Amino acid sequence: MGIDTPSIEEWRKLFDLAIKFREIKSWEWMDYTNIFGVQDPNTGKICYFNVADILGEDGKFYALALYPGDSGLISLLEILEEKRGEEEQFYFSDIIVVQFSDRNFLSKEDLEVIKTLGLRFRGKGEWISFKRVLPGRLPRIINREEANLLLSTLEQAIDICLMYRDNPELKDRDETLIRTSKKIDSLVTWEDSWIKLDYPEEELTIYNPSEVIETVKNIIKPQKSLEEWAIDFLFLPNPVKDDEESEDIYFPYLGVVMNNMTKVGINLEMYKYSREERLTYPVELFVNTVEVTNHLPKSIVVRDEDIYNVLLEIVRTLKIELKLVENIEAMEAFQELIRGYTE
Repeated sequence: MGIDTPSIEEWRKLFDLAIKFREIKSWEWMDYTNIFGVQDPNTGKICYFNVADILGEDGKFYALALYPGDSGLISLLEILEEKRGEEEQFYFSDIIVVQFSDRNFLSKEDLEVIKTLGLRFRGKGEWISFKRVLPGRLPRIINREEANLLLSTLEQAIDICLMYRDNPELKDRDETLIRTSKKIDSLVTWEDSWIKLDYPEEELTIYNPSEVIETVKNIIKPQKSLEEWAIDFLFLPNPVKDDEESEDIYFPYLGVVMNNMTKVGINLEMYKYSREERLTYPVELFVNTVEVTNHLPKSIVVRDEDIYNVLLEIVRTLKIELKLVENIEAMEAFQELIRGYTE
């Protein structure tokens, strides 16, 4: 096994814990809205959990999802609030998934681990796999760091699920159970508290709006038009990698500018998605489009609140009307066109 993969012993412990979790069948009394957190004693990171039963074409399968740290919490809250459609949210998710499914859902790497451990699974929903889902990336088997995160928290997650079974009134609380850890030498003690979950502050790369405005005004010197632009972003469904040696397989993140009146495309820019860099993309796309066209639109429509907020000060200063809308018809038609080409 590679240097970044779990050892045989770590895999064996992980499967033992996963089998223990499968046997308690916590999905019989918990659902995806019953969130709880466990603090990793080694890193101090809070891992947020929920249990899911997923109905697919071949029947039900089950999963325990771990959302690591602040990035995972953001992903979890976006899912709970249904910020995006299910298909779109997949590309923004930050999750480690312990999945109990049929054999055909497992990858070659999953099956190799099971074979090496000498494990046998039979029947529907019995096969165990461990998957890492990162924003904009193709899901993959977990690495050693992620395995250790599970090893440090999964026993407590099982215990909390059983606590919910024995105390069903806990599901009615409007706060979230967080089990924190304290480690002294090799001894770990645990303590429970209840908190209100909220979005954490993020460390984001952003542009200075005044610098962007000066760039647009003084360097590009664009003319004002009567056009209305639609600005949006989408992930292309076919994953790529930078070169044959790269293990980073990602979905290209496409920035699109269209004339919202004629439904004609104006500009396309491709990005390798990063959550920390995501607010720079709308600004780059706007500036590049102005530079390419040598025009400023009369108005801009966007459907994403983050894009709206990052562009607002810039376009207001440039006397461009900015509108936040629920749907952009031209963009939906473009997405259908892209799906047709990539299927």
